[in-house]
Amino acid sequence: MYAFTQILVLLGTIGLFIFGMKVMSEAMQKSAGSRLRTLLARMTSSPGKGVLAGTFITGVVQSSSAVTVMIVGFVNAGLLRLKQAIALIMGANIGTTLTAWLVALFGFNLDIGLLAIPLLSLVIPMLLVPNARFRESCQLLVGFALLLLAINILKDSMQALSADEGLLAWVADVQAHGPLAPWLFVGVGIALTCLLQSSSAVMALTLVLCAKGTISFECGLAMVLGENVGTTFTALIASSITNTSARRAALSHLLFNLFGLLWALPLLGVIMNALSAFVETLTGASPILSPSVQPLGLAIFHSAFNILNTLLLVGFIPRIAALTKRLIPGKTPHNTSWQPLSGSLLSTGEVSIYQAQCEVMRYVRQNVELFTTMKAYFGEINPDRTAELAAELETRRQETTRMHLRFERFFAQFAREDVSRRTQQIAQSLLYLISDLDTVAEQIFRFSDVIRRKRRRNIWFAPEARQRIFSLFGDLDTFHELQEQALNRLSSQALRSADRARELRRTLTDKLERYQEAALTPDPEEEMSYQAGVIFAEMLSYIDALSLSLLKTVEDACEIHDPIRGVNRSVQPEN
Repeated sequence: MYAFTQILVLLGTIGLFIFGMKVMSEAMQKSAGSRLRTLLARMTSSPGKGVLAGTFITGVVQSSSAVTVMIVGFVNAGLLRLKQAIALIMGANIGTTLTAWLVALFGFNLDIGLLAIPLLSLVIPMLLVPNARFRESCQLLVGFALLLLAINILKDSMQALSADEGLLAWVADVQAHGPLAPWLFVGVGIALTCLLQSSSAVMALTLVLCAKGTISFECGLAMVLGENVGTTFTALIASSITNTSARRAALSHLLFNLFGLLWALPLLGVIMNALSAFVETLTGASPILSPSVQPLGLAIFHSAFNILNTLLLVGFIPRIAALTKRLIPGKTPHNTSWQPLSGSLLSTGEVSIYQAQCEVMRYVRQNVELFTTMKAYFGEINPDRTAELAAELETRRQETTRMHLRFERFFAQFAREDVSRRTQQIAQSLLYLISDLDTVAEQIFRFSDVIRRKRRRNIWFAPEARQRIFSLFGDLDTFHELQEQALNRLSSQALRSADRARELRRTLTDKLERYQEAALTPDPEEEMSYQAGVIFAEMLSYIDALSLSLLKTVEDACEIHDPIRGVNRSVQPEN
């Protein structure tokens, strides 16, 4: 019964540790959210920049599992290429080592009780003070206090478990397996990380086990290697519902960490002795003999191993990409799908809003292509080509419906995220823009239905009327250009695009009034001219509504205070 109680305490402590990380992570994301989004926009120009960006983002998010799941989602959406994703994943492996340093430096060298409890008093001003920046700072410190408190409780619970003769006998029996012992502890590290979905929590547990002398320094190093492999399974599970490229990205994470395990584990004795000598130089004590310095030795090993593994493989990113293509055969999809992926205990809302921004840009371009197809459908006279365009319009109608459903799912999930006020404003502006883009798409489809009805009734326009419609189409093309300019430019430049759109709307309204008046006075001697006039007037009304909706989308883009920058016009599939 006592052992069962201690196990519950251990599980509760790990839960408290993960919750503290979550609170601290979300506060750091709120403070650095805009910088993270800027990194995401600029990080893909070279492998080196990708590694640095992945390191920084994971250091902020405090979870390599969360970041790799997010990267897999970006590849699935076509926002990242496979080679770019591999560089980011390498950086994520380095960034996740920050947690070990926090635990090693603060969790064992300070009187945690004297530090953690006073920090928790910041909960009161965090709940009462309305200032967002102050609350984020308090939230960061409160999360850090919970993390330290969890480590303190973990040390006490491990102290009690260390006195358990059955546990000590089991650990001694496992460590007595000689060369097999490290392999067994690698398996323990993999299993625990897969179970908890947090390599940071398992790393903290490993540090405490070593600090209390429950396991040897060598077995602690082996557990760290196992945690590196175990953390890849979260992304692998999330990628099971994605396209081929995303599954390859998740597999590259596993291959990268497996390579590190395969070269480091046979050399573990050599690494342990070299590391022991280095730590002894720094502290005067050997981690092999003194458990008190083992946390520092494990933190150094965790960082050095991941940095060295990255340096060994960063030059072989193209070969890793080629290997994943052999292991997961199939064509790279030209039409990528987008959906919010989940598989981590930590929130990544501050970064994932960038994915929504990029998808809005994709939606804008999809509407432009839809409008281009509709124009071709209006002007085409070949019956076979007309049937093809009609079928393409129907396909695009279904794509638009799917896009709308994906946005609904994303924002339903995003609403549960704890994000900064600025990110909330961006999300709100995106929702307004998406609503107006839906309206634009629906009006284009209605216009297409009018064209279909016109063809079915064999109604033809005079050359002058056709020329007027094409002239109005040109004005709508200009609206689309201003719309994309407003999304891509800085706020001050976006405002100029909005002014131009309002001026264009006034010009187009005057033109519509003249054309509408001409349409209402058809030639009474021709039977078809009256029907053509009615259809023509109906088309003018849809063009009027469409121009107004496009104007709203340009104005919506101006309300996005963190403008969409650096988004590739298209991400071409790799050969």
